[in-house]
Amino acid sequence: MIATALLGLALVLVLERVYTYDEPLERDIMTYAVVAHEALGGRALYADLWDNKSPLVYVTYGAAELVAGYGARAIFLLGVFAATATLLGVYRAAVRMTGSTGAGLWAAAFWTAVAADQGLQANQPNLEVFMNAALVWAFAEFLADRRRPLVIGALCAAASLYKLIVLPVVGLWLAGMIVVARRERELRRAIVDAGVVVGAIAVAWTAVLGYFAITGRAARFNEAVFAYNRAFAGDLASNLLTGVTAYVFPVQFRVVTGIALLSVVGVVWLTATRRRRSAALWSAYAVGTEIAVALPGKFYGHYFQLWLPVLATGAAVGVHAIARMTMRLAPPPWRRVLPVAAGAAALVAILAWELPTYGQSPDEWSRAKYRTDVFVDAKRIAPVIDAALAPGETFFQWGDETELYFYTRRHPPTGLFYGYPMLVVGPLQMETHPVTQWLSRDYYHWAGRDNGPFQLYVRQGGALERRLNAAR
Repeated sequence: MIATALLGLALVLVLERVYTYDEPLERDIMTYAVVAHEALGGRALYADLWDNKSPLVYVTYGAAELVAGYGARAIFLLGVFAATATLLGVYRAAVRMTGSTGAGLWAAAFWTAVAADQGLQANQPNLEVFMNAALVWAFAEFLADRRRPLVIGALCAAASLYKLIVLPVVGLWLAGMIVVARRERELRRAIVDAGVVVGAIAVAWTAVLGYFAITGRAARFNEAVFAYNRAFAGDLASNLLTGVTAYVFPVQFRVVTGIALLSVVGVVWLTATRRRRSAALWSAYAVGTEIAVALPGKFYGHYFQLWLPVLATGAAVGVHAIARMTMRLAPPPWRRVLPVAAGAAALVAILAWELPTYGQSPDEWSRAKYRTDVFVDAKRIAPVIDAALAPGETFFQWGDETELYFYTRRHPPTGLFYGYPMLVVGPLQMETHPVTQWLSRDYYHWAGRDNGPFQLYVRQGGALERRLNAAR
């Protein structure tokens, strides 16, 4: 019964992503895919390929490419895998907090209903989907009667290798684990386990840093992963203040109002019934998530995906709490009805937002999510670029639309193949970049086409110019 229900929910997760399979992919995901593809081809990460994420990101995308090929299938596979792993994780965590498989199924249902939300950009596998999978399983392990600190450490290390912003969550979990230890033996075990978790994270990062030091890329790694990201985030204190004032319940959270309210019921019940460990760890998860979302200071929609497993598990506890309370307080006819009605109302509140979006086309999904046509236009213009080029030729895009390389299957001619780190923020930023001088001196605008926001330039005296002149 349980396995069948979880399998059915996993199928829904697949169908949600099938519906938007043809949606134009956004630039973050495309950058990871292109970097992974080029690295598989032998180009050196951070030396001949520049991006600001740690190598586990490109290992993940590269693994998907090895399984499904370079293209949309690999992206789809990643999305389904991460969503399903999180589905099983929220089920396990809710069961361990309540002792009820029914609560686990409620958590899985809440997750499934919201796991492809348009406003949170959750139908495509940006990094938060992998962080969620690792974190919710770490949470479930923290809740276990016989927790396994090495497993927790490995999961937390993996999450941190996607983004370091998860460290507040981990730190608060460790603090909560220690604080709720009552007996001296439990306290000693909690402290030892905390040391193992911290040690596992330290070993993982030391191994990564050591590898790039041995291969002569330590400075490049530091510049991309640490220096750039510090500049990108800016003032962390200001970011946190903004997060806890302006973004406690952002507009994208309308869809989770019901499960947020049930989560409040759940954590109050955990506290009132002296389930100290579950209450402390779930509260640490929630507070740490608020900090993690705020730290970068940008508040993009996909950052808030980190809240979804927190709220799915909390709401499941809320439904279980209502069931337990009605067993004692409500007359017999209502004992089964009230908790089911509460859970169903929360699901209906989610579906009221979700279902109308499935009447939109994949292109409309892209426009609604990002408030721009740029990804739709990039997918449209890519075949034009590809058709203009001969086999073995490539192009340089002076902007941030790395998806052009993905769609055309052309290799970026330079390792730094998008403009944001050179033009907007970070140690590579320049007031006047030599690329603009190079373009104005050696290239001219290829006019006469509707290219949307894109301008195509042709090198003077080059092979493409000769082919275009011959075709006139």
